[in-house]
Amino acid sequence: RSSPWTIQEAVRTSSMWKLGGSLAIMAFLLGAASVHRIPHWIELGFHPSTVSLAVSLDAVGATIMALTAGFVVERLDARIVGTASCISFCFAVALMVVGQAWTPLLFGSTLLSGIGVGLFWVFGGVIWAQYYGWQFVGTIHGTILPFTFLAGGLGAPLIGAMRDASGNYQSSWLLISALCVAATILIVSARSPNTNLDNQRENS
Repeated sequence: RSSPWTIQEAVRTSSMWKLGGSLAIMAFLLGAASVHRIPHWIELGFHPSTVSLAVSLDAVGATIMALTAGFVVERLDARIVGTASCISFCFAVALMVVGQAWTPLLFGSTLLSGIGVGLFWVFGGVIWAQYYGWQFVGTIHGTILPFTFLAGGLGAPLIGAMRDASGNYQSSWLLISALCVAATILIVSARSPNTNLDNQRENS
């Protein structure tokens, strides 16, 4: 398809809502984990200074992967980057589910989380233009962003409520793991809508 997509056309494609759903889920997860992983590791027995040092790896992982992903999305489908983001974050959460005060788990989890964040922001910024063109990407992306921001804001308080109700973070991390898998499925299934629309127009 050579012409850009309008918002009216884009909202009729399943890919837009699959991508939007995956981004909202990931925003929820990132919002929740960024707040609650610190008390989680401290509750397991780590000193706050050790946890702070480990969390600083987030910035390292995010920076390296954002730079790397920038080159990848210029050549390949941005879904690859989005899928890698979800998988990285799934592994980060899995290390928290183990619930052991073992230093490699702490540092491995925070590093993987940073990698997932770096990939996530590149994916979210590029996928709309790659699928729908640049001319109307502002309105298309802008339609999805409020849901993403809302989901991100709900993550921390909802997971905090679950922690208070259960007395620990195990059920919270299990829920986040399940949602992470759901986000991965949505991204993988959100194929480029260009060919499908062209075929529909030819048959109409």
